Amino acid sequence: KKVRPIEPFYLVGLYVAIGTLGNSYIIAFSESTRREVLTNGEPIELFIWGALWLCSGLFVLGFGYSMTTRRVPVERILPNEARISSMGIHVSTLLALGLSVIATLVFVESTGGLSATVSEISRKRAIEVVSDGEIVYASAGYLRLVAGLPMLYLYILLSYYLRRSETLTHGNKALLLALLIAGLAIPFIASSRASIAYSMIGLLVVYSVYRPISMKMLVVAGVISLAFFSAMTGLRATSQQKLTDSKVLVNPIVAIAQSGNGVSLNGTALIMDGVPERMDFKLGYTFLTWLASPIPRSVWPNKPDISLGKEIKGTILQKTVIKSGRPPSFLTEGFINF
Repeated sequence: KKVRPIEPFYLVGLYVAIGTLGNSYIIAFSESTRREVLTNGEPIELFIWGALWLCSGLFVLGFGYSMTTRRVPVERILPNEARISSMGIHVSTLLALGLSVIATLVFVESTGGLSATVSEISRKRAIEVVSDGEIVYASAGYLRLVAGLPMLYLYILLSYYLRRSETLTHGNKALLLALLIAGLAIPFIASSRASIAYSMIGLLVVYSVYRPISMKMLVVAGVISLAFFSAMTGLRATSQQKLTDSKVLVNPIVAIAQSGNGVSLNGTALIMDGVPERMDFKLGYTFLTWLASPIPRSVWPNKPDISLGKEIKGTILQKTVIKSGRPPSFLTEGFINF
């Protein structure tokens, strides 16, 4: 079937090319210390079965996607003058922008404030909550939700402007830029690289509904995104390892391959080897924990973790868990459950 440049499967293919093939190359041929971290000290034979299962899962995913012939007609639900007035959309946008600034300031203050050093600005952040005499970490989901409103309004306002096909004024451009900065503020401050990636992909998708996107535009957007990812990865490493001489910019492609997250060979093989030997099958439980996500951890300190990352890191990999873990891919989460 005809595939557009902005087709979602391109993004999956790009991630597989870097995160899966790059990760597999490191495990198979690298002699670096990072390889030992990725393999968790396991023999190379363990990863052969993981590779077969991973290839099978990706094949089924690609085959199923190639069989689809229709898409959701999003044009019918996007804003236009018949559904919303110009004044209404701009007033609500300004209100969302104001609420976002307040939520961002509260989030920063609640997670330790901003340090004078650049390396401490973008780092993993969480709110400490005491539970049974121990400190657990809350993600401040509601603050993040309110602070992320500008990104939603950026999609709406951008589609509104593109639909009208009018030349943007300097005020329109300034408002779009302000929404972008406000929407990306907490993801950058909290070192959430995935959130920034999803936000930028959303912008491309909205733009592609009304304007054609060339491969050149995608390449430029990709280069900018990789540079941003590189800087955030360097800042995170500097913050976590308490280094003063760490490089701020790192190779983003190598960083993705070495992370072991997502659809990676090491994550797939280690999880398959550890379930059910070290961690029991969840039998669909992880798909129900999201029902508890609206309850703040400050109200329910013993709330079960929504993500499996911490349990995987502590139980399967048997590593010390502090704030973050090793999240499963959509393939391995299905394996863990069923």
